[in-house]
Amino acid sequence: MAAETPETRRLPTWLLYTLIGVGGVAALGGVALFTYTALTPDSEVLPYRWRAWIENVTGDGKVMKPQAESEPAPWVAAKPGKRADDAPPADGSAATAALAPIEAAAEVADKAIAKYRDSHDDPQLAMAAQQAIDAIRRIPVAIPSDAATQAAVLEVRDEKATARQHTLEDARRVSRATHEVAGVSADPESPYLVLRAAAHPQARDLAHLNDGDRVHVFLTTGEGWSRLEVLTGPATGQNGYAKAKYLHATAGAAK
Repeated sequence: MAAETPETRRLPTWLLYTLIGVGGVAALGGVALFTYTALTPDSEVLPYRWRAWIENVTGDGKVMKPQAESEPAPWVAAKPGKRADDAPPADGSAATAALAPIEAAAEVADKAIAKYRDSHDDPQLAMAAQQAIDAIRRIPVAIPSDAATQAAVLEVRDEKATARQHTLEDARRVSRATHEVAGVSADPESPYLVLRAAAHPQARDLAHLNDGDRVHVFLTTGEGWSRLEVLTGPATGQNGYAKAKYLHATAGAAK
């Protein structure tokens, strides 16, 4: 009997290739099955016991026993509970009584602001309007039996005061008006007054003013142009030059 050597102990080539091929096919099949299982809804792939076995082998632990139809799906978030401070003001007498002086003070402030707006920047009327707004903020609110309603009424009070403060600032600007745009809409050449960067018909176009827009005129060139600041309308805040013939002085305007 011939002595055994490494060459004689080696498997035949055909058997080795066969084993390698079978192993490769099995590995590819396992990878394909795992991928298909992971990407496809469980109910459409394999019975539960086979899916559970695969997950146990891989260690992923993703398989869950199907829930009964009456149970809520795990991905549906529960609705948050309503907090006490989310409640609107109560419709009882406490909220009504607390809001009454706020509404009254707001009406007083509105009248004071309107009077100042038409005064052409009267400092005393401006002070009176500001004091009326400050009075809104100082109105006490005490509803000890309902903290949520008290917080809501305080918010309403502050909102009313803030809104009127903005209105007063607008009034301060408008009260400086010395002229108002008028007659431009009837001009066949242009239905608006062009605000330009310089007192020249070819100067850069800055904005378009319409009838009713109020402006503060700083000076008139003597050549048919006025330098001004726009106080109302879409071009509010713009400074430039415009044709003086369409600017009419407002009654009692401060010069």
